[in-house]
Amino acid sequence: MGQRPDLGLASNDVRDIAVAHPNIASMARDVIWIATAAGVSRFDPSIPSFTTFTTADGLPSNSVRALAVLPNGSIAFATDAGLATYAGP
Repeated sequence: MGQRPDLGLASNDVRDIAVAHPNIASMARDVIWIATAAGVSRFDPSIPSFTTFTTADGLPSNSVRALAVLPNGSIAFATDAGLATYAGP
């Protein structure tokens, strides 16, 4: 999936939140993932900014119901049209 930096959440209709702890370039940090009715927003406090993921980036639907951080560090998105995963930073 691609990435687009945005000014805020994809939608104020928040459905789920998860915190990932990626270790990128030997710097561990918390990244907040927010499932909304209009896609997924990722907030990286080290930048700080939001990035939005939608169907244009490969989600089956913009209506994201839940998300989970998997043991391998990737993120799973449950949408009303199926499941998608993201393994990027």
